[in-house]
Amino acid sequence: AEIEKQLEVHKLPRSQVFLERLDRQGIVEVVTGPARIRRLRDQYDLTVEDDLPNLIANDLLADAGSAVAPTLQILLCKMWEQAVAIEAYRPCFSHTLYATLRAEGLGLGDFLDRQLSMLRRGFPRVVDSGLALDLLAYHTTPLGTAEQRTQAELLEKYRHQADALPGLLQSCQDLYLLVDPARNQPGEPPASRLAHDTLAPLVRERFASSDRPGQ
Repeated sequence: AEIEKQLEVHKLPRSQVFLERLDRQGIVEVVTGPARIRRLRDQYDLTVEDDLPNLIANDLLADAGSAVAPTLQILLCKMWEQAVAIEAYRPCFSHTLYATLRAEGLGLGDFLDRQLSMLRRGFPRVVDSGLALDLLAYHTTPLGTAEQRTQAELLEKYRHQADALPGLLQSCQDLYLLVDPARNQPGEPPASRLAHDTLAPLVRERFASSDRPGQ
């Protein structure tokens, strides 16, 4: 968005190419790559248990509007850290390891806390007051899944923070906390939603245990 804004300011010609989100084949290739490609296999000596890539793909693709690539990156980084901690010289992406991370929310808890810390650099009062957490919680359902909100709904809900809202929403998208599902759908009203269903229970848990005044 920052690059696009500068191109617009300086009236430079441009076009957009929509990159489809990772499909099943793409997810499987990413998960198996370090164990499948010889150069990477020689470097990392990683093994991936049979059918695990398909299981990961099933879980990530279950949320139809999610940001698959960032979620997969976070998950695989977490799996690598734990696999190396278990066996430094012959790490393995196993079903047992994945089941543990899956029960913990695919490792997204650490990601959520880290991104909120990064968000605080640009919006310290918004984060410290609890308003940022309130905004994320507004993008969840009582069932602990991701919720989509239109721009009109957000402007109504946070009309008392109308000046801060656009920048906050953009920063949350830049940090992969929120995504814009309508961005590449002509005719659809502007909207935002939580990056992935798996983030929702983590957001709601932090929201419920916080008593900051901005909530």
